[in-house]
Amino acid sequence: MKKGFDFISVNQGDFTALQALEIKTAFQFPVNFNKFVNDYSFSSDSIVIETTFDELRGFYFPAEAALFKPSSHSENPIYLNDFRDLEDIEEDLKYLLDDSIWQEKGLIVIGYTTDDEKICLGCKENINDQIWLVREDAMPENKYTHLADNIFTFVRGLHSVC
Repeated sequence: MKKGFDFISVNQGDFTALQALEIKTAFQFPVNFNKFVNDYSFSSDSIVIETTFDELRGFYFPAEAALFKPSSHSENPIYLNDFRDLEDIEEDLKYLLDDSIWQEKGLIVIGYTTDDEKICLGCKENINDQIWLVREDAMPENKYTHLADNIFTFVRGLHSVC
């Protein structure tokens, strides 16, 4: 069974791209997030999920999933789908002042669950470095779910279900 950092690939130059993004946009990412991107890959290909080829159907399907531990007994488990590419985050930063998640909570979207819920990084003082879950239906009610104090703790909370 995979746990934590077994799901994350090693850095492929993403830290250099993150530094360039910070310079280009004048946006400062939290310290622990920078440390994470310095050591591990951060893109849509970062999460390594084992797949199995189905010969009858002729395609690969996930043989395992990355489940975030605190949700494993809830009625809505959190299965991590992927992180976002830095290019996508850069595009979001252009419209940050119009983004309701940023305005209300100081969060930027860094990934998604298999249910298209948003995995967000806190970038303002009181929630700096924290990881939050934002469900579309919960935004009007200002309901955000705190997942971890930083991305390292979040990734350590991943485990396989197969």
